[in-house]
Amino acid sequence: MRRLTPGARTIVKVGISAVLLALLVVEAGPGRLADALLRLDVRWVAAGLVAGAAAAVLQANQLRGLLVAFGVPLRLGPVLRFDTAARLFDAVLPTNIGGDVVRLTLFGRRPGTRVGATVAVLVRRVVSIPGLVLLVGIGCALSISRPYAGKATALGLCCLGGGLLIVFLMATAGRVDWSSLSWVPGPARKLTRAVLQARATGVGPSMPIVRAGLRGLAFWATVVVSQTCYIWAAGIHPPLGYAILVVTCVNAVSMVPISLGGYGLREGAFSVLLSVGGLGTASQGASVGICLSVQTLLFGLLGGLIYLQLSTSVRRPSVPVPTPAAGAVAAVSTKECVPCPEF
Repeated sequence: MRRLTPGARTIVKVGISAVLLALLVVEAGPGRLADALLRLDVRWVAAGLVAGAAAAVLQANQLRGLLVAFGVPLRLGPVLRFDTAARLFDAVLPTNIGGDVVRLTLFGRRPGTRVGATVAVLVRRVVSIPGLVLLVGIGCALSISRPYAGKATALGLCCLGGGLLIVFLMATAGRVDWSSLSWVPGPARKLTRAVLQARATGVGPSMPIVRAGLRGLAFWATVVVSQTCYIWAAGIHPPLGYAILVVTCVNAVSMVPISLGGYGLREGAFSVLLSVGGLGTASQGASVGICLSVQTLLFGLLGGLIYLQLSTSVRRPSVPVPTPAAGAVAAVSTKECVPCPEF
């Protein structure tokens, strides 16, 4: 079967997001959806935004640890700045690959840092999965007995199975040569190759993947706090276990590359999972997803401003030294161009 070109895949993803959003508006009702957005508790929205910013800092610190482990020693401040700049491309491009390309460009500019930066950026995509899997398991265990949790529990068990498979591949990489087995899917082979490369490249503290995994758990726990605040802002007050299950499952599903940045898929999942058992309405659930999408766009806008500032500082022209006065015995010269510090 002929594979779609990148342009065709982008068109398909945009179409899927558009269809999902249209169906969501029809199902929830435009008037009810607008009313749910107007009724959001601003205090809980602000709390969710603050927790979301804290999660972004934790994620940047996780990346900093990986960069140090792979020979690119940087402080948290520059890492947070570069990681935030790349969020513009995470928010507006069909996949996160565009954001990762920007991260590689920014972190790998110094001689000898390209390989370490590449490994750190690629590995970060997978080292947080064990923490997400753990939280999905906790959510399933706390919610499985609730009569209205059937859909979320079934989805959670699917996410749990897929996540445990990824953890198994990571743990056995090097013991089993998965990349040489033709029947193993391409993404799984790429995953094991990335883990092996990370182990071979590490020059910093021991067990960098384990350290990054623990930081990933802290990141996902903060994400749960942030998005639970959005759920409360919508006037929905589920049990804590069910909130953990819904947030982790929605985030896991939004990673599936079938829509444009998860838009439409994320809002629809919240709408379905939060409108069961009398917890809330479809419009209230959709408003939670809209809060999260707005947060993504806000962080992307901030990242765009930072990226613009970085681009301007790199391209800033040198200032010429005034030429000597007429008759002076001096050579006409210009000031040596001093490169702007990168970090």
